[in-house]
Amino acid sequence: MTRWHREQGRSNACVHTLAILDEIEKELPAFNHPRPFVTSIRVGAGIPDLYDFEVELELAPGATLAVRYGFADDEYRDGGPLDDGEGAVASLVLESLKECQAFGAGKLADLLHDLRVRTRRIVAGWSAEGTHVSLLDIRLVRTQYWRSADDLTVEVRLRCLGNRLEPTIEGLEVAHPDLLDAELASWRPHMDVRYAAQAALARQGADGVVDQLVLNALALHGDVAEALRTLGSGRLDWLTRELTVFVNDGHVRCHGRDTSLIDVKWNRNSITIFGKKAPASILDTLVGQPVRKIIEHLVLSDDMIILQTTSCLEHGVTSVCAEFEQPLRLFCSASGRVW
Repeated sequence: MTRWHREQGRSNACVHTLAILDEIEKELPAFNHPRPFVTSIRVGAGIPDLYDFEVELELAPGATLAVRYGFADDEYRDGGPLDDGEGAVASLVLESLKECQAFGAGKLADLLHDLRVRTRRIVAGWSAEGTHVSLLDIRLVRTQYWRSADDLTVEVRLRCLGNRLEPTIEGLEVAHPDLLDAELASWRPHMDVRYAAQAALARQGADGVVDQLVLNALALHGDVAEALRTLGSGRLDWLTRELTVFVNDGHVRCHGRDTSLIDVKWNRNSITIFGKKAPASILDTLVGQPVRKIIEHLVLSDDMIILQTTSCLEHGVTSVCAEFEQPLRLFCSASGRVW
């Protein structure tokens, strides 16, 4: 994924960027004052990007439009975004500009200004309660799926805490300006959880918490401290396909599978052993015991205690499943140290 900004100059733009830019700019003289201009173009899709292309334009001072084309997961899109003579991306941008100009660039600038003022006032009240969110900007959004010329979808871009409790920028899409307050109110509880989790961890000198299951699994693949440091940067590239490590609001968890000796799958606080069965009378006696009473495996340890067990038959395959509680360890993502 690359994003080109106007101030970088044409010499630093890729071929696709220039093709889109040239198709748009040759049509811009037809637009009235204030004449819109392209501020940036993003080419390429990648997590967490949902769209292949994004063209950002300034319609008037304080009025920004982001035009997105090509949903990354759309398997049925015919051809590529530059297959036709004009370029599908440029065509969508020009259609969007015509709709915006018909609405009135000045009216859109007034609308976005009012939304910014409202948003700043709302999130300012959150800071006194420990949720320190601030507004970066608000812009109009158009895609090839927009509903009508009257569609006034906006993206509220907010500085906040991300999933790993690190500073980030999140985009909150609001289908209509009238829904702004309700959308912010709905979004806030998740932020409250993140800021509260960050504060609780900081009081213990940590910036994350990790399941013992994760530590056991990571130890099978290399250096645990290095893995936790890599996780802090948002990557764990060297792990196998049989193990996935992920973060939920600063809590590092995992799921994985091992079929080398017996087919066993684990996920967060549960483990399933396929091809095994046991009567309920036996399984019930295991509650309160270490999960290794059911199966010996290197991802398991004696400090994981069974809470519930079940045995079932599904699609002709028997299995035993156990839910367990496990220690949560504090860690520092800079050093990789765990305590």
